[in-house]
Amino acid sequence: MIPYDAVAGYSALLGQVRSAAVSDLDRLAASLTGLPVAEQYEALSELLPDLGQRYEVAASKVTAEFFSELQQMQGVRKPVSPVELDPVSRASWQALAGWSTSGKTLAERSANDVLFGLLSGGFTRRLTEAASDTMVENAAVQGGMRYQRVPAPGCCAFCAMLASRGGSYTSWESATRVVGRGQSVEYRRRGGAKETRPRGSQKLGQTFHDNCRCSAVAVAEGNEVDLGAQAEKYFKAYADARDEILSRVRMETDVWMDRDKSRHTDSYRVDENDDRVSSKELTNRMAALMRKAAA
Repeated sequence: MIPYDAVAGYSALLGQVRSAAVSDLDRLAASLTGLPVAEQYEALSELLPDLGQRYEVAASKVTAEFFSELQQMQGVRKPVSPVELDPVSRASWQALAGWSTSGKTLAERSANDVLFGLLSGGFTRRLTEAASDTMVENAAVQGGMRYQRVPAPGCCAFCAMLASRGGSYTSWESATRVVGRGQSVEYRRRGGAKETRPRGSQKLGQTFHDNCRCSAVAVAEGNEVDLGAQAEKYFKAYADARDEILSRVRMETDVWMDRDKSRHTDSYRVDENDDRVSSKELTNRMAALMRKAAA
């Protein structure tokens, strides 16, 4: 078992990176308060990518160092040398600038709220994803590892639900549905030129929300992070919500014939109102029930 304190120490270092990033972002936002929207966007498009990429590199470095510690703690044979990842493109950061300074957003809240509240949420989520991408990519190269989502104390219901799975996310699942971040670790190890391809950690529990403090931790087969009493609490909260939500839906099956007289079946869930319920909606309802129970 990997001691929870070891992960807590890693999370604390990432927290320091996030805090420093938010402080710098706050100073940048304050310098733009009161300017016309067009000027805010122009300034952010120029300055935000440099700031964001600098802290992405810092988050990746902290994670690469922790991955090396994880290899030692778990006695990994023939450990690979961890590699830090490239930051996402400037265009990606410019997209965040455009979203946070959109006319519609500014009409809903004051400019200062937008520049600090919305920007800081999106900013810190990207740092969390940079750290998790680094963990996932290096573990994929190492091979034979799974991933565990480790929440911070006082996490939201959604994160608690995902944490209840323990170390059950596989490397294949964790690296399939993502955004591009430039070179892959394996390609860089071979000395290849830069490339952009889908990679990363969004599949690890589906997503990281704004201001999320969860950590993605690579664990060897049969191992996991020792969450102690927290693990039982998370699983019970999830199991109770799951059983309650599933009791409110039923399976329906439609049978139909196509033009070639081939028989087809379509199975789906419906709720008390006879509305179809997707898997994503089921997850959302479970998380909502967990939030209500924790309130």
